Amino acid sequence: MAEGARTSRERALGWQIEQLEARLRAAQERIDELESAPAGGGRPSAEARLRQVIDLVPHFIFAKDEDGRFLLLNKAVADAFGARVEEVLGRTDADFISDHEQVEEFRQGDLQVMQSGRPLMVPEERITDADGGLRFLQTVKIPYTESGTDRPAILGVAVDITERKRAEEKRLGLEARLLEAERLKSLGLLTGGLAHDFNNLIQIILGNLDLALDDVVEKSEAYECLEQGTIACRRASDMCNQLLAYAGQGVVSVEPLDLSAITTEICQLVDVGRLEGMELELSVADVPPVEADPSQIRQVMLNLITNALEAQRGAPGKIEVRTGCRALEAGDLETVSGDDPLPAGDYVWFEVQDHGRGMDPETARRIFDPFFSTKPSGHGLGLAAARGIVRSHRGAIHVESAVGRGTTIRVHLPVAAGAVLPVESGGPGRGLGVGEGRVLFVDDEEGVRQVVRRSLSRAGFDVTTAADGAEALEIVREHASDLALVVLDLTMPGLSGVDVLTELRGIRPDLPVLVTSGYREPRALSELRGEAPLAFLPKPFRPADLLEAIQRLLDPARGD
Repeated sequence: MAEGARTSRERALGWQIEQLEARLRAAQERIDELESAPAGGGRPSAEARLRQVIDLVPHFIFAKDEDGRFLLLNKAVADAFGARVEEVLGRTDADFISDHEQVEEFRQGDLQVMQSGRPLMVPEERITDADGGLRFLQTVKIPYTESGTDRPAILGVAVDITERKRAEEKRLGLEARLLEAERLKSLGLLTGGLAHDFNNLIQIILGNLDLALDDVVEKSEAYECLEQGTIACRRASDMCNQLLAYAGQGVVSVEPLDLSAITTEICQLVDVGRLEGMELELSVADVPPVEADPSQIRQVMLNLITNALEAQRGAPGKIEVRTGCRALEAGDLETVSGDDPLPAGDYVWFEVQDHGRGMDPETARRIFDPFFSTKPSGHGLGLAAARGIVRSHRGAIHVESAVGRGTTIRVHLPVAAGAVLPVESGGPGRGLGVGEGRVLFVDDEEGVRQVVRRSLSRAGFDVTTAADGAEALEIVREHASDLALVVLDLTMPGLSGVDVLTELRGIRPDLPVLVTSGYREPRALSELRGEAPLAFLPKPFRPADLLEAIQRLLDPARGD
């Protein structure tokens, strides 16, 4: 804490002590006055008048002797103990509080005041009330002598700061979540940018390898070497896709999905040999569809089930997998790790519960960090990628765990409002077929433009390329009637792909457009779908994938 902030806080606490001491002195003077005042004439006794005064005060007022017995207390104290005032007088804190640590803290504070003869300010102390609720108090204790004796005692006033404490904890929690969200956002931007650039490099390598495969003798040593290169590129692309998934920017090929059916399928595929005596219990509900990428949701489910198996390894029992749906109000899931609360709406959920070791709060906080693992040989993105996938589907992950009590991870996904089907990637194959017409290919990477130009030229297309959106729009304006199709990269400097597509619709509304990107398909494309054909092809793609997508756009009957 900075020196200025510390000094300010000390001054504030000093002022509070002075104010509470003044109140206590006034209360003691009033006690002495009431005790010395004669009763009679129909007037209430001094004790009755004293009781009326202190019971009106909402704070805790009490006095104790050197043995810890209550000499005086108001109704607020008695209510906290779940008793009447007369039932507490002459008894100690230990008679009403079962938490020995709390009782000992109160006792040590009382003795310190009586032995030193100096007031004591306790900024925060805990007390468990009669209902079992934990309350927080800010207390001032001052020394005084029992009336008519020389025995030391203490007089105290305690202010209930529970609500203020909870509000402060909530504020600090929100600040921590904001900092975590900013950290993950920065890391996601860095990860997504690197993965996108690597995907472009892989696109160039993969395209050139495929072109080279067409020029060498099949099954020759050179052919086999090139094939191994394409396999390595595919693996590198999968790694990039995991990084994009972590960043929440992975390609999402959404379709209406029955989450219960997918969950059942995954549970049936789980390797029974890995259960080692454990039982996998499945309970699915009849749920509405979600708009999701089946392969990515399968990846998330498999990840969660595998983690549950690992967490419970060597401990016989069961792993429970469930699905359901619920309506969420705004802020219902404020404990979603690192994410903003989900907006109100209808959600389908699936959860995986294990009864293994569980996690302490620090471990639970870090499970979504990239490459963090509690397994001795753990590596990879794991739950970080799962969280990114769920975020890209506008959902969230909720985690509940405690040491010795297992872990439950629940994924919420919004109920589908519609679906967009992307063009499916084709498999590897020799020969690109035959095409005709003029194709405009737009991409800011020179290497990508070169390999695509070669690929489409070999297939018989007349290819024109553009390095950015402005150049593409200029070409379209000059040659609008000559173009058969535009292949457009979404992520370019200057005009974005969506902006270019919007302009294209204004110049030539019927022009077919194939959109490509290493990131997920933006939902804005759904609004631009009209009478003109429009499709999406994720990067990196092989020349055969590109040609297949183009031919489907130019000849819709081909895809039937």
